[in-house]
Amino acid sequence: MPKNVPFTLFCMSKAFYCLLLAAGLLLPVQASAQMFSVQSQPDRITIPESSVSAGVSFVDFRYRGPDGLLAADEDYSFSAPLAHVRLDLAAFSIYGIYGRGIGPRDNVFSELGASINSGFVVLPGTSLNLIIPLSLSTEYVLVRNQRVINNTDEFRQNNFGLKSGLQMNAQLSQRSRFMVEATGSYGFSITGYGLSSGSANGLELTNRLYFDRIFGQVGILLGFDIETRRYRLEEDRFNYRSVYQNVVLGITF
Repeated sequence: MPKNVPFTLFCMSKAFYCLLLAAGLLLPVQASAQMFSVQSQPDRITIPESSVSAGVSFVDFRYRGPDGLLAADEDYSFSAPLAHVRLDLAAFSIYGIYGRGIGPRDNVFSELGASINSGFVVLPGTSLNLIIPLSLSTEYVLVRNQRVINNTDEFRQNNFGLKSGLQMNAQLSQRSRFMVEATGSYGFSITGYGLSSGSANGLELTNRLYFDRIFGQVGILLGFDIETRRYRLEEDRFNYRSVYQNVVLGITF
């Protein structure tokens, strides 16, 4: 690989962060459409725009490169339930996943992600609406083996991408609503040391059931998500597929 590639990738990552910041300032935030209001008599009720949630992520992380390429201690494949926390605001989301894999490899998984969110209403309504969501996202994913000393062999990826799809919001009653969102993402991925790059593409299905204003302005949410992400990098040893199944419980405000 040419010597200037790591520097070029570094510049690309910085440019993406600048784009992420600019998008947050320039993109029209459709929070009022995503969190549509309900007209009651005689008062108008505002739907909460923010939430904090926590739960369990059942993560299946599997090597998908050529057979026979990795030694036993170089394969970071594992399957385990991990801790998951998330904060959602009107136009910004951040989450974290952390835990240890189950099995003899002693792998530790960490993921931190953030996104700036917007959208376009395609079917407005007070009881049902459809939105095309649009997000600029970034994730930092680290999988390490506690028994491996050489950090350059860790799975350490910086992902930057664009996500879009279709979201449906349904008002079930004055205090309950349901949201389902199906999205696809396309992005590029860079190793933590800038020595390899490639793509990180995925699909995601998000479900949320909200019970608003249970305790004053505070409500409750229940959720289930499933997401798959495929890494295809120049170095075949970093080609993995991850599947997440998230069960979450949180509050809205």
